[in-house]
Amino acid sequence: MIRVKLMKAQLNEQGEPELAVDTEFIVDGFEIEMVSGEIGNLLRIAVVDPSTGTSIRRDDDPERWALLLPQAFRGGEFVAEAEELPMAAARARSRRNWRGR
Repeated sequence: MIRVKLMKAQLNEQGEPELAVDTEFIVDGFEIEMVSGEIGNLLRIAVVDPSTGTSIRRDDDPERWALLLPQAFRGGEFVAEAEELPMAAARARSRRNWRGR
């Protein structure tokens, strides 16, 4: 389970730039849960996996795609942040333990 935040710069009350969350969603397997904002055309974006050099689309591997979004949005209008949620790590460990028996 991966949480993705797309942020854009805006001025705070003191007139200083800061990043504010524009869109936030959670990817769990092939399911996407919107937390805020709109996802729109983002679902069509392919992201290059730096470890393999291949393009990853949401339909290929949604959680890997979500984790790679910060590679695609690291400057310009939007900046992305992706984090694996603790529950997902626990679920992955239990799957590995189950398979190892």
